[in-house]
Amino acid sequence: GGGEYYAGSGTAQYAVIQDAGGTEWSGVVLYGYDGVLTPLQRGDSVVVSGYVTEYQGPNSDPWELTLTEVVVQSVDFDEPGHTVPDPVVITTMEINEEKWEGVFAAVQNVTVTDPDPGYGEWIVDDGSGEGRIDDMGTYGFSVSQGDTFSEIIGVVFYGFDYYKLEPRDENDITE
Repeated sequence: GGGEYYAGSGTAQYAVIQDAGGTEWSGVVLYGYDGVLTPLQRGDSVVVSGYVTEYQGPNSDPWELTLTEVVVQSVDFDEPGHTVPDPVVITTMEINEEKWEGVFAAVQNVTVTDPDPGYGEWIVDDGSGEGRIDDMGTYGFSVSQGDTFSEIIGVVFYGFDYYKLEPRDENDITE
C-alpha cells in the first residue's frame, strides 16, 4: 500500500507492486509525489503509469548499483481486495542479489549477527551468509546479538550501497 514505506523528504512515498505469483525479477519499487500512492492498499490490483529510473543516493559512486524504480505519474485501480500472495522464501545471502529487488520475500530461521551496523539496520544469517534487515517500514523493533527469528517478511530494497529486507510492520517479524 501507499503507506507502507516513506521517503525521507517532503511528500514523497514508496510502495511496491509485484506480479501475482511472481518470483525473481517480479517486483518493482514505486516512487510517488504529492499523495499519488496514498490510496494504494495491500491487495489492490492496479495499472501504474510513470517512467523507469535508476536512482542513486546522494553519496553513491556512479559505478555502484542503483535502485530501479518507477516514478509514478498515475495509478488506475482495477480491483481492490485481492489476497496478498505469500512471500517468496529466500536465503539471507540472497537478500544481496539484485534479482530480488522489489520482491515480497521472507527469510526463515535466522540469527542476529550484528544488531547495529548503523542507520537502524541489523544483520541476520540463516547459515547461507549475512543479509541486512532495515527499518523503513512502520515498526519499532530493537534486537540483540544472537536473537533468533523464525521468519522475517518484507520487500527487498536497495539503498545506501546495500540490498536489505524491509519489513512492512511488526507483524512481518516472528520470533
